Amino acid sequence: RPACPEGVTCRLAAPADAPAVADIARAGFAAYMGHYHADPNLDSAAADAAYVEWAETSTARCSHQAPVIVAEREGRMTGFLTLRKNTVDEVELVLSAVHPQFNGRGLYSVIIHEGLKLAQSLDADRVITSTQIDNRAVQRVWIRQGFVPIRSLHTLHKWF
Repeated sequence: RPACPEGVTCRLAAPADAPAVADIARAGFAAYMGHYHADPNLDSAAADAAYVEWAETSTARCSHQAPVIVAEREGRMTGFLTLRKNTVDEVELVLSAVHPQFNGRGLYSVIIHEGLKLAQSLDADRVITSTQIDNRAVQRVWIRQGFVPIRSLHTLHKWF
């Protein structure tokens, strides 16, 4: 279990948390180099907005099958993790971010640990997740918590 930063608590999100999760996504994905950003035909601001909308919608529609975990410190949201129960025995860690003000404090490790605990409570035998192949910082966190890289994929965009 990773050490939890002082004063940080994690809980399940409610739909009312969607705007605060969107704010975390807006800050956390600013300057993120996802596959949408790598496509010169897509506007960078629109790519940023896609992550914000994804996080906000996931939280607004959170459920037992698609829960969201939020981390808070002194009443302020500091990070989030969306999950999805893909099958009876598989849970996916889908989207996550930590507000940049809280980077480097171990908060991401705590959020991932909470996601694994939640997956276990949902009777998952397998937990999967994915990221860009060069996103080594999050991959190191995952490996420390028992994940094993199994494959790499390239996303290609073709314009007609």
